[in-house]
Amino acid sequence: MLVNSNPATIMTRPGIRDRDLHRAAAPGPVTQIIARERPDALLPTLGGQTALNLAKALHEDGTLERHGVELIGANYEAIRRAEDRDLFRETMLAAGLRVPRSAVATSVGEALDALDALGLPAIVRPAFTLGAREAASRTRARTTSESSPAASLVADRPGSRRGVGARLG
Repeated sequence: MLVNSNPATIMTRPGIRDRDLHRAAAPGPVTQIIARERPDALLPTLGGQTALNLAKALHEDGTLERHGVELIGANYEAIRRAEDRDLFRETMLAAGLRVPRSAVATSVGEALDALDALGLPAIVRPAFTLGAREAASRTRARTTSESSPAASLVADRPGSRRGVGARLG
């Protein structure tokens, strides 16, 4: 069974599932599907950011445990560390990897303060997009923060050294 809110994005071969369920990729509708269909496992790694966030929410609200659904492909802790900016930074630094100077902001004012602390050039973008696809200027920062699942922004300074950025928000 494949749950997908956008049938245009289905990129798997038809023979590997019994059917497609085109429903909103949100905890409520997926919880209903899990209760009705009783799957053994949930594989969130084929659905990008949306599927990872959904799997995290279903774990946190107890849906997976309540219905005996195993999370496969990535465990909850790995998803949590990848989705939380501070935990991700700590994980990378603990592994000896460099990370850019950055700050998390929850308002336009905090984002502008972060830019002052980081210096330019810097990119202000939604906290939960990959890369700078939805890079925001000062005029778009408020709209961008409202569209992020965490309602926050990240300011990154490309090419900066590890461990020197301030954390906000």
